[in-house]
Amino acid sequence: MSLPVRRVLIVEDEVILALDFSDAVAELGYHIIGPALSLDEGMRLARSESIDCALLDVNLGHGQTSQPIAEALRQQGVRLAFLTAYDREQIAFANEDETVMRKPPGLAVLHHVIDFLCK
Repeated sequence: MSLPVRRVLIVEDEVILALDFSDAVAELGYHIIGPALSLDEGMRLARSESIDCALLDVNLGHGQTSQPIAEALRQQGVRLAFLTAYDREQIAFANEDETVMRKPPGLAVLHHVIDFLCK
């Protein structure tokens, strides 16, 4: 009996990066939810989809961050990591136990983090 494919939400406002992250994660055998390119789209997916883990960009443009998405996912018990150009200390809403990756992460780092989050 095979294990179900784990579902990964990707929220990234830069289209090229969103597609790159989605392709990389899909190549690792995960099912991609999104990618969501905005706060509104990310919130909609976080509320309506079954999600096993998530990769969230911190800054979603137009003065918006992924904080509301992170909070919604945490309430559901979904593990998440942040993809960002910021240092951990600059992300007030990242919990101490959550991974913060510098963009763009290497494939090996991304693979390790996704495997850890979705176990």
